[in-house]
Amino acid sequence: MRRPLGCNGKPGDSGRKAHARKNQPPCSKCKEASNHAKRERTRGQANPRKVHPCGTPAAARRHRYNDEPLDFACKVAEATYRAEQRKLATKKY
Repeated sequence: MRRPLGCNGKPGDSGRKAHARKNQPPCSKCKEASNHAKRERTRGQANPRKVHPCGTPAAARRHRYNDEPLDFACKVAEATYRAEQRKLATKKY
């Protein structure tokens, strides 16, 4: 099923919000697009998150959050990231 478009030609809440800014009730197209976007968000289908590959600081955070052991690539990436952050923090302008 294609995502329904509001009267402004865009999917999601933007049409309903445009009506609200103009102090108008939303039209049926904008209501349908807004309701569809809300259903997608509640089902977790709106913007699926990408999983960062191992060897990045984000993957190291994911491993820690999920109580998984860190692999070597993630340890190196995290150490490199922290070293860069320390370097930036001590850098004087």
